[in-house]
Amino acid sequence: NAFQQTSFLGINTGKLSILEPDLIGGTRPTGPIPAFGHAEFEINTRTKSLIENYDDVLEITVAGQKFRKAIQVRPFIVFQYFPWVLVGIVGGVAVIYFGVLGAFIYRKRFIKR
Repeated sequence: NAFQQTSFLGINTGKLSILEPDLIGGTRPTGPIPAFGHAEFEINTRTKSLIENYDDVLEITVAGQKFRKAIQVRPFIVFQYFPWVLVGIVGGVAVIYFGVLGAFIYRKRFIKR
């Protein structure tokens, strides 16, 4: 029954914003962790805008030990395909509009009652 005693958890990042001040200062307690066990912590993070695209490094400090993890921040919407999707939507609306307009003109000109 060996436990890792309660220690403190701290996180440092480059560009990524951490919304919890106790993690930035390294004052969040971890609670006891059993031998060969693990603990999970939810961390609220944000970027400055929705379209940022960069690589960052998380530096996590637990019980005096530092762990580094490389992360990639990518936009939620892949903007590489966005212009093509927009052109497709506008083109589809234009085809429907001109199709209906052409049908009305055809009916007025060529179908006499």
